[in-house]
Amino acid sequence: MDTQVHREQIHNALKAFARGTLRDNARRLFDVLGYRSERRIDLSPNTAEAFLDQFDPEGKLNAKTALLDHWRSVDLLFQLTGDEINQTMQGRLPFSGGRVDDKIIESYLFFTVDLTNDQYTRTQFADFTREINKLFRMPVMLLFRHGDYLTLAIINRCLHKRDESKDVLEKVTLIKDIRFASPHRAHIEILFDLSFDALLARHAFTNFVALHSAWQKTLDTSVLNKQFYQELANWYFWALDHVTFPKDAPKDRDERDAISLIRMVTRLIFCWFLKEKGLITNDLFDEQKVLPSVAKDVKKWQGFVPAAARVRTLSWESGPSIEEFPEILSQRGFTLPQRELRPDGWRLESPLKLRLLEKLRSAGTPLGEYVNGRFYRGVLTGLNEAFVIDRATRDRLIAEHPSSRRLQNSWVWGKVFGSPDSGNSRSEMKKIVLPIAMTFMTTRLNTG
Repeated sequence: MDTQVHREQIHNALKAFARGTLRDNARRLFDVLGYRSERRIDLSPNTAEAFLDQFDPEGKLNAKTALLDHWRSVDLLFQLTGDEINQTMQGRLPFSGGRVDDKIIESYLFFTVDLTNDQYTRTQFADFTREINKLFRMPVMLLFRHGDYLTLAIINRCLHKRDESKDVLEKVTLIKDIRFASPHRAHIEILFDLSFDALLARHAFTNFVALHSAWQKTLDTSVLNKQFYQELANWYFWALDHVTFPKDAPKDRDERDAISLIRMVTRLIFCWFLKEKGLITNDLFDEQKVLPSVAKDVKKWQGFVPAAARVRTLSWESGPSIEEFPEILSQRGFTLPQRELRPDGWRLESPLKLRLLEKLRSAGTPLGEYVNGRFYRGVLTGLNEAFVIDRATRDRLIAEHPSSRRLQNSWVWGKVFGSPDSGNSRSEMKKIVLPIAMTFMTTRLNTG
């Protein structure tokens, strides 16, 4: 099958989740990916209670960890065995189950669960997946639907070293938050790479353990990151031969285009991040909606900024997690007129600070103009002897100039301890720290 046609089929299978039953849509998606089987048990009703009656008669499941109160429905899609895979492979390679190293996999179970909330953490999905896998002797792959998203969970398990009748449940890998109404290209690419034919062409597996290993390698984050940055670098070098930027950029064309292109890429990535967080509209990334409006009357509107245009701005400080970004933006963000984003530089400060800055600029001469652009490094502080004096020197300076007392601070083993007037005149005070202003004064005194 043509790879582009296959990607379109995956795209259409994902969009189908917006209608119909979750069970049928999930089976259709796995069928498109090349995983199919008629070994099925349809739960009726497909509720959490029916699941527990069928698969957990001994009551092993932890209801809290498995988010049992969040289940809208649950379905066993199918059991995938070596027979079904041999039919799919059509004799290309002999396939079998059994033990390989410390793993025994004879088949897989595929379940789908519909959850009530829109968002869950990775930890919740991982704990849920481990909890379900405790009930079965074979790996269970789970497809979750939560709101407008799908999440696929794949677990790694191996034999217990002391008791081979038990399995050790290891890492859970997730393809999280697949927006089925408008799937990301990246999600489609990952699902395509997980499809049976794509994995077989790349890894030539002949048993379930090797198939499982192929899944794990495909979903390895380090591999995905490397692939992403490689594709980004390829696009950058391609674009470098095709882009042009305004002539008022740096004169060196190679340097100008390289720097401008890097800036454009980083801003696009940031805008994509904002889109993923729902802070800007998806229409900005819809070519059919954006290009006509951009191309229309470009010359007419070039350089024009509507008076009502506003930009939402935030001075971000390190510390809070990225999940807190929308709330912090709503609390601390401020609005700027777009006309304040000037070609000579963006000053992303509140209107009050901008007015103060303009007042300072109009009241005096900027330092750059005052010194005719001749900036120097000034006083270097690497020579501590220039700023740290002993008590005898301190007493001499105060005797000669009593006003210097307020410029001196006591220093105890590398810590600023307070001024000599603060009452901290104990024997622990070994050194006195001179601020830069005092150093200038001392230098003037010594030189005359």
